[in-house]
Amino acid sequence: MAVCVRWRRFSRLRDLCLGAAAVVMAGAWTTTPAAAQQSGPVLPPSVSLSAGLALQVGGLFGASESSTDRIPVVQNELVPDLAPASFDEPPVPSQVDLLAQLKQYAPPPGQWAQVPNTEFDRFRLSDAVAQSLGILGSAGSRAVLTNLTGAAFDPEAHAWYFWGGGDLSYGGNEVYRLDLESGALTQITDPSVLDRTIQGNGGVDCQVPSDGPSASSTYDGIVWSPETQTFFVFPTSRFCPNTTASAESVWEFDPTLQSWSAVASLGDISGPVFTAYDPNSKTILVVTTGTPARIRRFDPVSGNFSPPSDLGQGLNSSGTMVLPAGSNDMLLVSQEGVFAVSTTNLGTMTRLADVPPEVNAHAGVAYHPDSGLLVAWNGDKTVYSFDPDTATWTTHDATTGPTTPNQHVFSKWIYIDEAGVFAGYQNPDEGLWLYRLPTSAGGTTPTNDAPIADAGSNKTVSVGTQVTLNGTASADPDGDSLSYAWEILTRPSGSTAGLNGAAASQASLTPDVAGTYTVRLTVSDGTLSDSDTMTVTAVNNPPVANAGSDRTVTVGQSVTLNGGGSFDSNGDPLTYQWTLISQPAGSTAGLTNATSKTPTLMLDVAGAFVIQLIVHDGVQASAADTVRIT
Repeated sequence: MAVCVRWRRFSRLRDLCLGAAAVVMAGAWTTTPAAAQQSGPVLPPSVSLSAGLALQVGGLFGASESSTDRIPVVQNELVPDLAPASFDEPPVPSQVDLLAQLKQYAPPPGQWAQVPNTEFDRFRLSDAVAQSLGILGSAGSRAVLTNLTGAAFDPEAHAWYFWGGGDLSYGGNEVYRLDLESGALTQITDPSVLDRTIQGNGGVDCQVPSDGPSASSTYDGIVWSPETQTFFVFPTSRFCPNTTASAESVWEFDPTLQSWSAVASLGDISGPVFTAYDPNSKTILVVTTGTPARIRRFDPVSGNFSPPSDLGQGLNSSGTMVLPAGSNDMLLVSQEGVFAVSTTNLGTMTRLADVPPEVNAHAGVAYHPDSGLLVAWNGDKTVYSFDPDTATWTTHDATTGPTTPNQHVFSKWIYIDEAGVFAGYQNPDEGLWLYRLPTSAGGTTPTNDAPIADAGSNKTVSVGTQVTLNGTASADPDGDSLSYAWEILTRPSGSTAGLNGAAASQASLTPDVAGTYTVRLTVSDGTLSDSDTMTVTAVNNPPVANAGSDRTVTVGQSVTLNGGGSFDSNGDPLTYQWTLISQPAGSTAGLTNATSKTPTLMLDVAGAFVIQLIVHDGVQASAADTVRIT
């Protein structure tokens, strides 16, 4: 029999079945042997899927999450180790404090820090699986970083989108999303199957996907548009050489719909491009290489290009372009130099300085707003800052940092203003790196902010009822772990109640006396602390009197009344008060032991005797209850 597991992936149900003869990935659920499965890609029994089908790895800030959709194979036995995850809903930006989340990994000035659980290699398919699915090669997740391609960053949601394009050994073009707030690294689209054949020059056929772009490189040609909440790819380097295929389109990716659309023709645009979003005109500025280089605007809403403007000088190598916030001049870095490109007077480009030979054509470049510096990174532990005011470069070496640079960085290098750090990707098996500029270059020294204690809301309970004290809303602005200390400041006279779990985020208290208990919570991040108080008001519930059931007896008999059914919900001891409130004419009967639980009454004449019981718990009296003896 085949062993099958169903899971949801990108709004579609998927099944993976492993049997003695084959592994089948199909579109329908079945428990029949693999040989009887509906047709689909088949793998030999020696195939190891291992972590190749891991769709989402654990967050930046902890171990694998419970929503991880991972199906490991161990010795050809399929073992679903976690519950299926649903990808039906689009990513929703969280309200987590970005600074607080990143601080625990942020390095000191002039140094690097590596963020765990962010390696793209976790998504890599085996060669056999890729072949069975019709994907040319298995390096999809690696191509995101090893190809000459950038990334698109949504600064509002702090979401970073990566797309690997393709090369001659890889035809997939899945999209990945790194949420810097929640820490989730997610593959949000499937690899595109090579399902279309196109003919290149010289009669050479190429297999390309029909549902998305395919390019060997995008260079700096990938950019986020806040107007459309999508990112655009200008894939000018063709996946299929010497053709005029689908790579001549501008492609738009919608993270909500998780789909690609070809929105415009690239026309005569070819070779490496430089792109940057201009918030003033709400357009994407595209600089194309050549002699001379040209610039044009692309409207992300209409999908139209403006006529090109010559920049007056040539650009023949790739690089990266950024637009500093509040500036009208983009800063473009290529092997030809550093240039200021006007966004208001298209066609004006001013050369500012040479580029050191150590800064290669594929370096990432990001702007540091505090210092006004342009910071370039090749992918190793050294960064280079450029001061536009003095047109000078400075080298910043770190004692530790990335040691196996890929050197294809481009826009996979950004500055996160809220956290005061640069973030960069450069190698698929190392994950995300964070860097802080030295203080001499305008970098800031991390400060420790005091935590904020929250003891929860005031509570009112009955005496004897356990109440939970909840301090989990306490927080530390820097993301530091907290210690907790609860204590009772004031209590009613006579109370001996204590706290359970006084050193935990949640404690408990059982009031033993009616009144107000004032409780204080103190939280500490190891250096600074903060306190908050709340009150627990314990109220006394009145007791309930129960005089027993009505009865009929013979004249001359002695009747024992029983108030044993009376109770106090707080567990307080009760006192009893019985009263004969009516009796037949001529009767002189009276109650014996009227303050006990079980008094007696001698019936001396025929008729109805009505007796009332009131109980008292020492604080409150009960409502009266009566019994009728006839």
